[in-house]
Amino acid sequence: MNNSSENNKEKILAKSRRLKQDEGAENARVKGLKISSYIAFLIGFPLFVVFRIVGNTDAATGVFLVHLSFIIGDTMSKYRFTKKKYLLAWLIFNIVVTIVIFVALMLNLINGHISGG
Repeated sequence: MNNSSENNKEKILAKSRRLKQDEGAENARVKGLKISSYIAFLIGFPLFVVFRIVGNTDAATGVFLVHLSFIIGDTMSKYRFTKKKYLLAWLIFNIVVTIVIFVALMLNLINGHISGG
């Protein structure tokens, strides 16, 4: 019985340690998500406003840019914590898509002003 009691103690201690690690990991992930999403929103929303006012861009494109900036912030926070390669690939993909959309909007804005539109 003594061996069984020792075994149960070890199982309980191992479970407790695992739960504390999981809780710490979750807290770190949530804090990272809050910070990176806040920063992404602070970058994405002003771009949306500028393109909406100056470039006469439709609202859906602006909302899409803000959404992409949130996805980038979220993925960056998850990648920094987990270092999973698929998250890095997803992060790079979203950054490239955002840059392509941004460049297209800038070219559209420049061409509109050059042609007098």
